[in-house]
Amino acid sequence: DTLGQNLNREYLEPDPLVCPTTHSVKSILKQISDTGNLFMYVDFHAHASKKGVFCFGNALKGDDQVENVLFAQLMSLNCLNFDMTECNFSDKIMKKLDKKGQSREGTGRVAIYKDTGCKHCYTLECNFYTGKRLSII
Repeated sequence: DTLGQNLNREYLEPDPLVCPTTHSVKSILKQISDTGNLFMYVDFHAHASKKGVFCFGNALKGDDQVENVLFAQLMSLNCLNFDMTECNFSDKIMKKLDKKGQSREGTGRVAIYKDTGCKHCYTLECNFYTGKRLSII
């Protein structure tokens, strides 16, 4: 943002004065979840270095993890550019630190899952200009 913050690390406790959009998104999603109507949260990101389209998901337990990964499997079957081998649903990716030392626990994907219990929370990463299987997205 204009203050130099990575807004996708501010979802744990977004300050409404410093991160008003993040605070609003989180509040709205919590309200939707409280009514039982939040099925999925997808945070779309553009990616410059990795080619193609892939996603990050959360590490869940048992059948919830099977259902969680199924979304990526369905994407892979229905989108030539979606690369299942680049997807990551590990506990490690939920806690990994970025270059500035900020934890991914502050990302929308992880924080929304922890706050709402919504098991379908993903970060969808898409390269700016090219896929792995096809030359142009």
